[in-house]
Amino acid sequence: MVRALLSDCEGDRLALAILRLSRGKVARVEELVEAARRDYRDVLAWASKPTRRYVVGLVRKGPNWEPRDENGRTHLNGKLLRSWKEQGAILVGGWFMDFGDHRGLYIFNVDSIEEAQTLVQSDEAIRSGKLIFEFHPWLAPAGLKIASPDEL
Repeated sequence: MVRALLSDCEGDRLALAILRLSRGKVARVEELVEAARRDYRDVLAWASKPTRRYVVGLVRKGPNWEPRDENGRTHLNGKLLRSWKEQGAILVGGWFMDFGDHRGLYIFNVDSIEEAQTLVQSDEAIRSGKLIFEFHPWLAPAGLKIASPDEL
């Protein structure tokens, strides 16, 4: 299947770039071939820089949010967040301080939105509909690390 997808690509350089960027995921090969059809130079540029695809998750009030959920009474499970961090599934995250509809932001170190959705579905506030995640793919430098102030 991958060979058939790559047969649409002109030149070994483009095919190798797609294989490198896909990190062994067929669905990612399909996305990159589509991107190359639009403009192959984008794929070559992505491959020339050490970049990685991350997933950004915006936490928002869900359809079952109630006024009594304000002031931090409804939040993601702390143990679950720590386990995601220990697994390397999130780089950083936290809550917004203005108590608007957008409640927080997390950067997931996973390859797809589906992987991030699977992770968050184990949280009770998400399952109950009090909070929801809005996910977006994000291209950023590979090996992105978040330094604590004492590491700067």
